[in-house]
Order: sequence, then C-alpha cells, then structure tokens
Amino acid sequence: MASRKRKPRPIEIPCLLFSQIVPEAQIALLTALKAFREGWAEPSHFDIMLDTRDLLLLGAGAKEDEGVMMVCKAANIALANIQDSYNNSFRVDEEELNALVILVDVSIDFWNRQSGALYRAAYIALKEWRHKQETKNEDQGGQARAN
Repeated sequence: MASRKRKPRPIEIPCLLFSQIVPEAQIALLTALKAFREGWAEPSHFDIMLDTRDLLLLGAGAKEDEGVMMVCKAANIALANIQDSYNNSFRVDEEELNALVILVDVSIDFWNRQSGALYRAAYIALKEWRHKQETKNEDQGGQARAN
C-alpha cells in the first residue's frame, strides 16, 4: 500500500490565540462600542463598526453561516440609520445600540472559532475592496473638478 504524502500548507495562528497575543483590534472594537453607548462616538468609531460588519460578512459568506449574515444585515440597517442621522455627532437609539452590541458579540464569537487563514483572507479581501473604493472615489472627484 502506497503511503499518502502530507500536503504542506502554511501555518496560521487560530483567531482565538491571535486575539490574546495581539488584542488591539478587539480593544478598538470594544472602545468603539463604548463610545456609541456613552455618546462620544467619532467617525473613526463608526468606521470600526463598518469594518467589523464587512469583515464578518466576508467570513460568514465563506462559511455560509446564514445566522451571522442576518446579524450583519441588522447591523447594516442600524449603521445606515446612524449615518443618516449624523450631524457632527452620532445619535443612537436603543434598537440601533442593541444591533451594534449584537454585532460586536457575534463578531468576537465568530472569529474566535475560526482559523487565522479565514480571517487573513477576509482582511485582505476587505483591504483590496476598500482600496478599489478609494480609487474609484478619487477618479470621480477628479472628473467632477475637470468639468
């Protein structure tokens, strides 16, 4: 009987371990949630929530996790309402805050159960998408100035 050769693959640190070794992302997320809770949220905190939703959506899509995708959909509605009501400060009602709390809880739980490879793939995909988005916005801005 022929022995099967083991296929080498890059070693990825599990997300649970990564979050303990490099806690900055989780600290930033919890700080953003606290800022919305206490009424001192800034645009950077809003951006953290958007990135959290988008990363989670990418990860849940890869895992085909419908429950997590529904949490992202609810968070999307809450974030849209928060953005629409922005007037030099963020105002968050109880339902929107609850959606953000659930988003943060589900995100932390979801990523703690995933491989580092999935997180890295989702992070890279999000960074590439954001870069394309920025390039598109710059191109549109240049066209508007030219006209």
